Amino acid sequence: MIRVEELRAPPGSSCRRVAFGADPAERRPVAAESAGRLAPSRLAPDLCGIAVRALRPGLRIEVGPELRDAALPATRLGDGAQAYLLREGARQPLVYALRTVPSDGSEAGQYPADIRLTHALIR
Repeated sequence: MIRVEELRAPPGSSCRRVAFGADPAERRPVAAESAGRLAPSRLAPDLCGIAVRALRPGLRIEVGPELRDAALPATRLGDGAQAYLLREGARQPLVYALRTVPSDGSEAGQYPADIRLTHALIR
């Protein structure tokens, strides 16, 4: 019910160019590693950020403070995903949590809420 994608600078570009809208980020899905845990993402120079999106109507995603504090304010992408672009000075290993909660939409009661995932950004 949650899609997490790495936002990477395309070849020949940089995260700075992605952050300022000069180049679109390449979106790469993050695979599940085990129940409740996603495979870690490497903090390579081309990892610009993370995009998260609820896959069901009536749900929204709460992102842990670890990612919010390390990123620029979230922006909404064309498909409704929230993009968290990493700050240059905050590119440190971290583990953050994601959690689904019902939104105020009319279908909020149809799907289980409180799905939790953790994801690590590592060197």
